[in-house]
Amino acid sequence: MRRFIDDYKGGKFDVVVVGGGITGASIAYEAATRGFSVALLEKSDFSGATSAATSKMIHGGVRYLANGEFGLVRESLKERKVLEDIAPNFIYPFPIVMTHNEHHLKNNKWLVKIGLMIYDCLSYDRNRVWDKSKRIPRHKTISAKKALQMQPQIRKDGLTGASIFHDCVSLFPERLTLTFVKSAVANGAQAANYAKVEGFVHGAAGKIAGVKVKDLLTGKTHEIKGDVVINCGGPWADIVLGLAKEGKADHQLRRSEGIHIITKKKLVNEGSMIGSMTPAGRHFFVIPWRGHSLIGTTDKPYVGSPDDYRVTKQSIQELIDEVNASHGDGTLSMAD
Repeated sequence: MRRFIDDYKGGKFDVVVVGGGITGASIAYEAATRGFSVALLEKSDFSGATSAATSKMIHGGVRYLANGEFGLVRESLKERKVLEDIAPNFIYPFPIVMTHNEHHLKNNKWLVKIGLMIYDCLSYDRNRVWDKSKRIPRHKTISAKKALQMQPQIRKDGLTGASIFHDCVSLFPERLTLTFVKSAVANGAQAANYAKVEGFVHGAAGKIAGVKVKDLLTGKTHEIKGDVVINCGGPWADIVLGLAKEGKADHQLRRSEGIHIITKKKLVNEGSMIGSMTPAGRHFFVIPWRGHSLIGTTDKPYVGSPDDYRVTKQSIQELIDEVNASHGDGTLSMAD
């Protein structure tokens, strides 16, 4: 795949997409397959930030049910099924063992069962897939004894049982994103990484008419015209908006830090992942991934530029402490 700005000679696009993560790549694909001329721009490498640092899950958002966001959950479940159909080599149904204990009301197995019944109903068309291996069964509730037989690392203290339900996993989210980029290009889109948007082109009456782009590999600058510019900057979205408003943006994202840790220590058996609740009432997942245990995610406020973000030892230790307080034998350490 060739970066189009290497020999860009001008020309106007129907759609200019800023941001080459999974959202920007998907929008570029959707627009290109509908016959629009598309330019996709990414300031670093495709899927180089949030889209890579994930829990590897393609989920319907079961936890959003607690906030009454039924429309969002239904939309997400529809998209999960679409991805199973169009990217079967990347998307796989996978069981989740959600543990229940007597310490938190919101983790009560009967309340969770009601939520999972609604989840099943909202995904009523989940098995209308062309590949039978992508079919997803209804949830079921199991005893504490059965849960421990499946996943011996589950903390036995206070355990009242578990629910088993399915979502999907994508082992390589970076490759999934790149596939969307390549599919967009195959349908006529133009794409370029290491192409940083540093400003916007303004037309009549101040209307946005394109973007000013710096090629970070050559240092050259380009003006790329477009009828529509779509901001898919993720954690950088408000910064991109500020460029569009010439530094006068009145919107600022509330950014959050969500980290994962990976260890060779066996904290989960192959065949299913574990969802547990911390003593503070927050969920986290322990996921088998390529012979390792992938653990996450956290959710805490982050103030500052996403370009300056670094994972701190303190954040890692906080996640380790949460895991030790609610899962396994409590001996996970920084050395692992």
